Amino acid sequence: MYNYNNLLLLDDDADDRAFFKEALSCVAPGVHCHMASNGREGLSLLSFMSPDIIVADINMPVMNGRVFLQELHTWTTHPPVIMMSTCSNELSEMRKMGAAHFFQKPITFKALCTIVQTIFEHAWTIAQLAGDRKVAPSL
Repeated sequence: MYNYNNLLLLDDDADDRAFFKEALSCVAPGVHCHMASNGREGLSLLSFMSPDIIVADINMPVMNGRVFLQELHTWTTHPPVIMMSTCSNELSEMRKMGAAHFFQKPITFKALCTIVQTIFEHAWTIAQLAGDRKVAPSL
């Protein structure tokens, strides 16, 4: 079984980060959630930590999720990246850019818990979609 112990969450909205972290603690209480408010902070964290999976918002200031994903793909290795957005029409573009999965930000806590549960239930599939690049990135 493919287990996640560390997750990196990138989202500029503090309420959304807290919402996601609460859902994560309900669904997967043993998973440590590292957080950043934009892609640049996320890349900075990746210089000294190795998450098993990254969940990133698309629309963020400083460095948005698209640029973060593009930058991450220049690295030798990296964990699978799941992109999220309030807009559902970006799925195809995110897949073409190399995201392992994409979800539309839910409105309810129950819906978010279902999404987080699905991520963990399908961890192996997500890793396979991403080419199982779960290795510490090098700068």
